[in-house]
Formats: sequence, structure tokens, C-alpha cells
Amino acid sequence: MAPNDPPHVHVDWESIQHRLDDVGWDSLSLLFTPDGTPRPVHEGLHAAEEAMHRATAAVSELVIDGRDVEPSPYGREVAPSPCGPVVWIDYLTSEDGLRTWLSVFAASLEGSGYSGRVGVPRAGLLEGLHDRRRRRSPAAYVAYRLGVTGSDPSVPTRRPVTSWDTAALCRDAMDWALFDGAQAYLDTGSYPIPFDLSRSDEILAWLADFGGAGLTFLRMEPFRIWEMELLGRGGQCVYQLDDEQQDWNALVQETTGPLIRHPDALDLAFVRLARDGGNSWLWIKNPSLPHVSENELVANRQLWDRFVPDVHGIQLLTEEHLARAGHLEDWDVQRVAAGRYLVAAKELRPWFDGTEVAASHLSAARGAF
Repeated sequence: MAPNDPPHVHVDWESIQHRLDDVGWDSLSLLFTPDGTPRPVHEGLHAAEEAMHRATAAVSELVIDGRDVEPSPYGREVAPSPCGPVVWIDYLTSEDGLRTWLSVFAASLEGSGYSGRVGVPRAGLLEGLHDRRRRRSPAAYVAYRLGVTGSDPSVPTRRPVTSWDTAALCRDAMDWALFDGAQAYLDTGSYPIPFDLSRSDEILAWLADFGGAGLTFLRMEPFRIWEMELLGRGGQCVYQLDDEQQDWNALVQETTGPLIRHPDALDLAFVRLARDGGNSWLWIKNPSLPHVSENELVANRQLWDRFVPDVHGIQLLTEEHLARAGHLEDWDVQRVAAGRYLVAAKELRPWFDGTEVAASHLSAARGAF
């Protein structure tokens, strides 16, 4: 587009139609890829959100052939991505309604001074992925200290560690978790976006303007996947590994890596079995926490450097944690940094070889903490 040309947003209906033919008309993720000089991420998100609301309002009043049409589609969410805003819509009940929605959406973006393309993101995590996953695999739950290097006291409580830390953690993950043949995916909302690893510096620079993110490395043959949720509201991350070529012990040893890479920056960390894709501190299930809910756990973030939510086969604990512990004759305690200790059960098999920890074993272990 020449400098003086009016803004123009092209709707790539062909790619949208192909995606709908492939996945059905239940819902759809759209990607707006801006042209021209990059503008701040928050400006693009604001323009896309305004366009989404205008388009949804327009189809709510749509009349075709003298009859009212049910709202179609309905804009649900806007999320950032390395390529531009991603918009999630559902209630795709008619092609006419969808075409009207897209036309109003594009016109609104043009009104905000944007040019570019509205289409669909590249295929995300491959179909049939969960058929390849084990039902449960080890996951490392890691809580970074509030106020680690790079923290900004002006950042709101909901994001107490800065976006700089998110980019740093992604770069760190690329250093140790990336493996041969992996495709990388970045998720900052509802849709994982594949990206070229040769663009990693560009992507990480973009992340520094955003905040928390999901990062996945996937290889289908032979199957291996690292799923990472980096920096939730309380500085918490989750790293989950599955690999069809490794037994439970090898998986556990590798999953312990995030606990000991930067132990002095952590308040609390542990490894436990989790459901596939169960990478959230709000999905700590089977067994459930004994004394608090997941919501109560997250709401009391300030206590994590002193109290454990439950006992786990492998834990990264502080001196205050250990001061509250009972007899630890069944545990190996290793100092890995000043005031930080890796505490692991001497016998790991009951904790990780299978789909869940036996209730009797868990009850006895809870007595030590």
C-alpha cells in the first residue's frame, strides 16, 4: 500500500471457508494481520476489540429476506499473537450473517486507520494430539518470587512480575527445553500460533510488550511435547512433559529441571502427575488439595514461601517450609541455593509410576508436612 492510499482491510473468505469446511461451523478463530509500520500491541488489540463489538452489534439487527436472523456470529474474545490480534467468534448459524460480520469488522479496522488481512491463523496444535498423550504425565509447578530482578513496583497486582520476565523465561525455555524436530507454538489467549524459530528474537521482543504466555514445543514422530504456561498472575509457571520414548523415571528427572535452574528466584515448586494439558495452578486435581481449593490457593499467594498446598514427591522448598516440617527420614534433602532445598522422596515410584498416588501413601506423607 502506498503512503497516501486509504486504509484497506482484505477479508480472505477463501481461507475462512476452507477452515470452516475442515472444523465445522461451531466457532472460529480469526487473525487480523496488519500491514505497514508496526503499531503498539495495545492499539491493535483495542481496534480489534472495538471492531468485534461493532460487528456483533450489526448482525444482532440483521434482517434477510424480510425475516430476523439469529445473532450470527457472536464475538467472544480478542487476544494478541505474534502476527496480530486473534478474535474468537461463535454462533456461526449462517453464511450471510458471517459475511456481514466480517464486512463490518473490516470496515471498523479501516476506520481506525488499519490496513491488512483478516483470515485464519495457521493450523494450531495438530488434530489428534490428545490421542497421542498419556492420560497423566509429570508437570512442574513453579512459583517465581514476587520482586525478582526486573520487577516493577508500578505493575498492578494481577501482574506482579514484569513482561520482561516473561520474555526472559521464554528465552530460557528455548535454551533448555527445545529439541530436534520441534515445532514451536505461542499462545497468549485462546489460540496457539505456530511460529518460526528463526524469528525467536523478534517474537521475544514482542512478548516484552505483553506479559504471560503459553509456549509449546511439539514433535509428532517420535512423539514428544513440552507444554509451558509462563507467568500467571502470581508469578507461577507450569512445565509439562510427555515423550513416548521415555519411561516414568526419565520423564520425572527431566521435568525436575525447572525447579533447579533458578532455585534462588523461587518461592515454591513441586512436581506431580497432571492430566494432559493440565498446565494451570487452577487445575490441581487427582488428588485434590487437602485443605484449600485451587482458588483459595491462588488468592493466598503471599503464603507460598512458608506453606505448601500439599505434599509432593519432589519439591523445592524454603527454610521456612522445612522449619514447619516433621520427620523427614523418608526424604532426601539437598541444598541447591541459599535458603532453597530440593526435597525428594527416597522412593519415587509410588508418586509417579502410574496414574495417581495411592491414598494410603499420600496420607502417610502428608504427616511429614
